[in-house]
Amino acid sequence: MFIKHLLFNVMVVTVIIAGIMLFHTQNIVLDNFITINDQENTSIVGAGVIESTVKLWGYRILAVVIIISVFAAIKYFKKSSTKNVIKSLSVVPVYLVGLFLVMVGYKIFFINGSELDKEKSYISANIDYTKTAYNLKIDEMELENTATITREEAETNREVINNIPVVTEQVVLNNLRQTQTSTGYYTYGSAKASLYKDKLTYIAAREISSINTTYNSKADEYTHGYGAILVSANETDDNGNITYISKEFESKDIKEPRIYYGTETNSIIVTSDKNAEFDYPKSTTQNVTNNYKGERRNFVKSNRQNSTCNKRKKIRNINFKF
Repeated sequence: MFIKHLLFNVMVVTVIIAGIMLFHTQNIVLDNFITINDQENTSIVGAGVIESTVKLWGYRILAVVIIISVFAAIKYFKKSSTKNVIKSLSVVPVYLVGLFLVMVGYKIFFINGSELDKEKSYISANIDYTKTAYNLKIDEMELENTATITREEAETNREVINNIPVVTEQVVLNNLRQTQTSTGYYTYGSAKASLYKDKLTYIAAREISSINTTYNSKADEYTHGYGAILVSANETDDNGNITYISKEFESKDIKEPRIYYGTETNSIIVTSDKNAEFDYPKSTTQNVTNNYKGERRNFVKSNRQNSTCNKRKKIRNINFKF
């Protein structure tokens, strides 16, 4: 009597588990069904083609398979057929392995290679439901313009055309790091868009590099950056490289070229002592040097006579006469 009651409970629990599994098949809408290979590896959450077909129906059938398997095992248990009980229960893991192989094969042979095309309708549905959820009412219009711009229109909008950027900040920085850091003195943390004589440009501060320098060199000699490089935002040379407007160390456009408070300068420096501070290389054997003449703060008495210890805490802006 006890065994009979126990088997009945097993059957009830099996049905409940199968029902819960059917209910949870709706959770496929919470999975990532596609990852776009952009800089952020953007993932789209929802049901894709695999989730809506193979995975959804595979799990629904699994719920039925579990019920049939357990009921069959109980039937053979009553007949004391251990071999058939094991066979009945082994149907579930075999089915799961088969379902996994089907999903992998479906993705490899049907989805890969044209994933965006196969997922297009699902992505569109994802966008529509997102708009509905956030109550976004956007009218989308597809504009077609096959007309050719005329000479008169080009002349009228010459200023606009001349200021259309053809290079990006990242392109400028990559070029500067490849061509302007060979000496090892300077580094370029950012390039900002700016107008120079009514032309769109990128300006990159030439900050001192603290890599591969000793503490004494960093504190006494290589204390500051120097000047900036000005690059055209809407012109390139014949090889597609960026066009320099100004890259010389001496520039009349910069009132104070020395950068003591930059984004890359966060260490303690010692100024106004007997050691000359590096400005920039004049030749392979000669450097231009200087001594700090700006505001002094955080004076530290040491064995260096009349020395000033500056701890960089803010950014000094480069002063341009544009």
